Amino acid sequence: MGIAAVFFGIIGIIGGAIVSKNNKIGGIRMVLSGILGFIAISLFWIIPGVLLVIGGVLVLKNKIIFGFLKSAKCAGRDSNPGQGLGKPLC
Repeated sequence: MGIAAVFFGIIGIIGGAIVSKNNKIGGIRMVLSGILGFIAISLFWIIPGVLLVIGGVLVLKNKIIFGFLKSAKCAGRDSNPGQGLGKPLC
């Protein structure tokens, strides 16, 4: 069972790494590895499992883009890094 947990951990890491390229596949991998890892080794997987599931759900709901949380006022607008220092980036 420990080998399965290592495998699910690697799948979760890969899912987190590909979120910036493909949100849905990365989020699905994170959620599945969180759930399946808990099935594999039970209570030893509580912390990584919960973190993977929360991260995967946030990605699937499109609340995270490139590691930053989207604010409600910036939803639907593209980010523009050349806005200046006084204006918030969306």
